[in-house]
Amino acid sequence: MIGAVELAPLAFPIDWVAILQVVIAFVLPLLVGIVTKKTTNSTVKVVLLGGLSLVSSFLTQWLAASIAGTAYDGQQALLTGLVSWGISIASHLGVWVPTGATSKAQEFGTARDGTPSVTTLPEEPTDRVPGPDHRA
Repeated sequence: MIGAVELAPLAFPIDWVAILQVVIAFVLPLLVGIVTKKTTNSTVKVVLLGGLSLVSSFLTQWLAASIAGTAYDGQQALLTGLVSWGISIASHLGVWVPTGATSKAQEFGTARDGTPSVTTLPEEPTDRVPGPDHRA
């Protein structure tokens, strides 16, 4: 042996807040499916998913900073949000769409005949007299 090199111990501490963020990112596509309709443009769904990913990452980073008593790291929150968005898209395309969970989530709140299962207000009030509106 020519020279002895002492290596530092290697550790991989996993924070439970990071695990929480991954779980949230995995489930977010189902939440987007619940709040959107099947006819909603896919671009709107992707933007909504990205926004929810950023919000969840900013909140989980705030939680981690509060628990640790350290300063809030906005750059880390932004990076985590982008990674979370990627995890959400991957889980949507790799798990939720092939299993049919996305279409089931979008049917949430809809009866079997396609009508909303919750009572909605009619588009036109029924207590009005037909004809032109004479309000000023």
